[in-house]
Amino acid sequence: LGWRFWFPGVALAAGLGILGLAIGAFGFQSWGGSLWLATPTAIGGILGYRLRTGPIWTAFACIVGLATFVLGVFMLGLGGVFCGLVLSAIVLGPIALGVLFGQLLRTTLKNAGFSQRSYLPVIVIFAGQLASYAVDRPSPAAIETVTTSAVFEVPARDAYDSIVFY
Repeated sequence: LGWRFWFPGVALAAGLGILGLAIGAFGFQSWGGSLWLATPTAIGGILGYRLRTGPIWTAFACIVGLATFVLGVFMLGLGGVFCGLVLSAIVLGPIALGVLFGQLLRTTLKNAGFSQRSYLPVIVIFAGQLASYAVDRPSPAAIETVTTSAVFEVPARDAYDSIVFY
């Protein structure tokens, strides 16, 4: 495998995956299943579609997709190390499913006379990822105001010790 065959697919999957993760989390304010299931599936789909590899390299592509997603979560400040470890177990399935879907799509379109088969499926996979964010977007909550007040007659040192203990 020369770098010309695998690097463009990995770079495209990583770039679009992290971009989609940022758009979903910060643009659409989506924290539901679309962010944690659609994004890894899209990364896997792009990897599976753009890489022409055998079964061993396909498994390696799943690991690369997993690392891409978890590092994207770290870079965007969406989680820490423990979150990344738990997330790795959760998103491995969607990434593998996406890789298999991408390979099936590539195999199906290989012999078709479809002139846009080199780039249009990747655009559709990315657009599907963004559409899932729009569907999973939370509805805006009504603005509420809460006011509380309490006066405690205690010495300042006792109040400070209570706050520090809490």
